[in-house]
Amino acid sequence: MRELLVRITIKDCEVQTFRAGGKGGQNQNVRETGVRIIHRPSGAVGESREQRHQWQNKKIAFRRMGESKKFRSWVHQLNHQEIPSPSSTKVRRSYNIIDRRVKDHVSGKKSSRIEEILDGDLDIVR
Repeated sequence: MRELLVRITIKDCEVQTFRAGGKGGQNQNVRETGVRIIHRPSGAVGESREQRHQWQNKKIAFRRMGESKKFRSWVHQLNHQEIPSPSSTKVRRSYNIIDRRVKDHVSGKKSSRIEEILDGDLDIVR
């Protein structure tokens, strides 16, 4: 039986920083606190410039990228590809990153421990 594992890391993304501008005073006009994250495989983009610190905007931008329609469509396509296996069965696993759920359709098990599963611990849903 073959398995498909989707792993999304910051290495798959292009991170751009920029000066946020607008209201917010000197900090926004001088420091690059705005963050744009582009997921290269899907082309999905997340952007944030609301917070005062770059690390806060990076977290928000990464979440927005994961919630975008383009990213969801890309994950949906990956999860619903037919994967040929020696016994000609189709193996599917659903990753719902937004709702923090993973379901293994072969075993029928579900889990909300998505970080551990994305890090490679598949025994949780087997």
